[in-house]
Amino acid sequence: MADEITLSGTLRILKGDFDFSRKTGSISQTMTGDALIHNIQLIGDTHEALQMGDVTVPGAFMFINLSEFTITLGLDDVGSFVPFVAVPTGGYIMGSNLSLTAPYAKCSDSEGGYLEYVIGQI
Repeated sequence: MADEITLSGTLRILKGDFDFSRKTGSISQTMTGDALIHNIQLIGDTHEALQMGDVTVPGAFMFINLSEFTITLGLDDVGSFVPFVAVPTGGYIMGSNLSLTAPYAKCSDSEGGYLEYVIGQI
């Protein structure tokens, strides 16, 4: 079946005289196979790999920070964490092409925090 994944969104910023609003519409994608991961993972303050299950070609994604601390997403480069986006408390990030086969995450506090995520294979 085609177009099993749909992503849509709107951004509005209203501050003083500044008013920005953009509706992106929606993007539809077709999944190749049936690989999909939905997980809630406890993330510590040392970077760790996200569990990917059978997903080998990550496509559409959503990361939701369920913790009281910032969780940073990134990759591992020869043992060093290379961050690319921080997800604030209660925040989320989503997109249509993760383009990263081995995502890592790190919490800003030693107590750790929970990150919920879903990644579909394209």
